Amino acid sequence: MTTPTSASSPGRPPGWLGAPPGATWPGPGARLGGDSNPFVAFRTLLWSHHRALAAGWTDARFVDVVRRLDDAVAEVDGHGFRTTPLVNQTALADAMGQSGGIWAKDETGNVSGSHKARHLFGLALHLAVDEVPADTTLAISSCGNAALAAAVVARATGRPLAVHVPTWAGGMILDRLDDLGADIRVCERRDGEAGDPCILRFRELLATGAVPFTCQGIEAPWTIDGGRTLGFELAAELTNHDRSPTRLLIQVGGAALATSTVCALNDAVELGGPSNFAGWPTATGRSPNRGMRAAGSGLQTHSRIGRHRGSHRRTGWQVHVALGRPRDRRPPASSTT
Repeated sequence: MTTPTSASSPGRPPGWLGAPPGATWPGPGARLGGDSNPFVAFRTLLWSHHRALAAGWTDARFVDVVRRLDDAVAEVDGHGFRTTPLVNQTALADAMGQSGGIWAKDETGNVSGSHKARHLFGLALHLAVDEVPADTTLAISSCGNAALAAAVVARATGRPLAVHVPTWAGGMILDRLDDLGADIRVCERRDGEAGDPCILRFRELLATGAVPFTCQGIEAPWTIDGGRTLGFELAAELTNHDRSPTRLLIQVGGAALATSTVCALNDAVELGGPSNFAGWPTATGRSPNRGMRAAGSGLQTHSRIGRHRGSHRRTGWQVHVALGRPRDRRPPASSTT
């Protein structure tokens, strides 16, 4: 599968996709009457759409492919991709004494129960554009939300998926992966081996011709493309409120979510999107393991969105990106945690 080059975003750090050439922030009329599928609503900002047109596709063909894949995802997981809610967390703001308001982007009701499927659906679109044969093995190293998302999207697209998991992987996750038809490969550490056995086996499979189907940008750079839809949604939703955000808090692991979100918000600002970003919010990455994985990925976990400086005030308006948790086979309950 073709991967992005430095030419995608000249002058940008590695992994920063930026917007495709000629991209513009979609006005109300360009969103197909307010289409609820972000991969349709914001398609002109996606590299998959740009590359599809460059390959001779029409816009209508791209939209048709998105809808057919989305319908297939719905058959597998119960629903397809729709704009997820931005929820006013009044009780939390009151408890913290945050008078400006705290808002949460709730991804727990998204496909497979988290934001991860955005990344994988975006990759699936690039696979379609590149006409990667349907029998080509897709590969991932994960035993959590990313694996579930990959399995759902792979099943929907009819592509084989090999999932590399550790010996201690949870039974609920493994059961769901098995239900979805994934090839589960338990990776034990070999004598004298250094490093993560799952990553090592994953990369060995890639060396045989498998395609990375993961949320890790260092393995699959186009995974950032689909993840950007979260940031585009967030930017659009912010226009419905009369206060400018001052701080964006993002829970990070390997930093694909943070990279995607910050890239998208910058793209929105630079392309004439939301005018309520007057304060140019600061983006802060938070990780349960002290941000070591994010730091190791090369992403700055504390960066300014936009080109101008702003200030953070206690009365400022915060936005928190809420992530999902691994779930069982029942539909996810509504949650803002």
